[in-house]
Amino acid sequence: MTTMKRLLGLLLISALFASCSSTSIINSWKDPNSNDNPDKWDKVLVAVQSPSDLKRRVAEDEVAAMSEVLFASYTVFPDKSVVQNEEALRRKIQQGEYDAIMTMRLIDQSKQTSYVPGSYTGGYWGYHSGYWGGYYNPGYYRQDSYYAIETQVFSLEENKLVWSGITSTVNPSKIDRAIREVALMTFRQMQKDGFIHPTR
Repeated sequence: MTTMKRLLGLLLISALFASCSSTSIINSWKDPNSNDNPDKWDKVLVAVQSPSDLKRRVAEDEVAAMSEVLFASYTVFPDKSVVQNEEALRRKIQQGEYDAIMTMRLIDQSKQTSYVPGSYTGGYWGYHSGYWGGYYNPGYYRQDSYYAIETQVFSLEENKLVWSGITSTVNPSKIDRAIREVALMTFRQMQKDGFIHPTR
């Protein structure tokens, strides 16, 4: 089984998990002029851009654990000092023989208030003439938190962006679960876009 195609096996195993996910794809884009073949990539560096070193490591480890093709970037450039030195960064990436870099970053965070209507156990006429005889559950206002994450894939052979997508996650409970949902939805969208292909 080839490299990036191994990700598709994970998607089949995780189908039930993804079906109840709180994450959805907002949009995606694939470079129609790219000649690089992601199905043949052996090593993809995962770089989560976060102001927190701990959250970055947790997120990168979570994504990297999904496939032997994926590698956490903090093992190559653990801090900003290496990132800011472009020459040193290029040398480390070349030495690692990576085919691509996949970046993930939070681009928007917002809250939305919605009204959840109440419920009544009786029919209309019971409500009209004597609704106090039935059980009524009053409505309430709920506030949801939305997180938009942008994922971009850069081909190192062509030195350009070849795929990008944005996901929206509602009320994430834990960072590891949320990042896994984002990764699963992202890989599924890559398949839909024809960026990566299932094993035949």
